[in-house]
Amino acid sequence: MATKNERLYVKVTAEEKAAIKAKMEQIGMTNLSEFVRLAVTVNPVVNVDMEAIYKLSYEMNRIGNNINQIAKAANSSKHIYQSDIDEINAKLKHLNDFIAFINQKAYLSEGA
Repeated sequence: MATKNERLYVKVTAEEKAAIKAKMEQIGMTNLSEFVRLAVTVNPVVNVDMEAIYKLSYEMNRIGNNINQIAKAANSSKHIYQSDIDEINAKLKHLNDFIAFINQKAYLSEGA
């Protein structure tokens, strides 16, 4: 095991310090140095593309609305048209492709 002989100084606000201590308590750690080393060396840093998340949420809501419309039509007339099912399947494929794209971007950014 390598000797720890380098120091790292970081200034934080009182609120940030309290949040750090709370996280330490959650996992049962008492040594701040060990906690910080663990946090920065073991856990990956993730950059979340919120625009992609918002677009994904929007697409999911659109699909949900379409399913609700089809369910309402089915309950009132007892007929479901193949074109309605095809439209939902096409939107689901689009959504799955988009999720795959986001996952690919996340995978590539982890390897960078």
